[in-house]
Amino acid sequence: MNNTIFELKSNYEFLQDQMESDPENENFEMLKDTLDSITDEFEIKAENTGYVIKNIMAKAKAKREVAKQLQAEAQLLEKRAYLLLDHIGEAMESMSISKISGVVNTFKVNKSQRVVVDNIEEVPEELCSIVVKPNLTKIKNLMKIEGTDEFDYAHIEKMKSIGLQGVTFSETAKKAVDK
Repeated sequence: MNNTIFELKSNYEFLQDQMESDPENENFEMLKDTLDSITDEFEIKAENTGYVIKNIMAKAKAKREVAKQLQAEAQLLEKRAYLLLDHIGEAMESMSISKISGVVNTFKVNKSQRVVVDNIEEVPEELCSIVVKPNLTKIKNLMKIEGTDEFDYAHIEKMKSIGLQGVTFSETAKKAVDK
């Protein structure tokens, strides 16, 4: 009973070919008994292999659960790091510091603006992209041309972002901290 499943299959196929090629073989009954024995041994191997398969699948499931937990922990760590960076940015802003160039770390507060559409139905069609979504760049450019920060359908919102050279945060971490 030291044969592998592959060996059992191979032996079974060989003996089956022997029986089919010479049905009048004087050892026909012995070959049939051997086939039955191989079948029995294969069924035991298959049953035992089933336990191995279930064990492997249980390990895979456990690894997926651990991966989910590690992912959640990684997101929590990213949120903490982004919160610290956000505090530095707020302090820099209140102290009117736009850039800190340290030996290793460089912090820079980047001020920017974005267009926020308040009423999508009122946005003129020529200022919309093909995907029934307002083209914020066109709206912003039109606001510049007209010298205004507000239309009936959109307005400019002041924003800031803080960056740390060599560090990239996931959007999830940023959203958890952003106010």
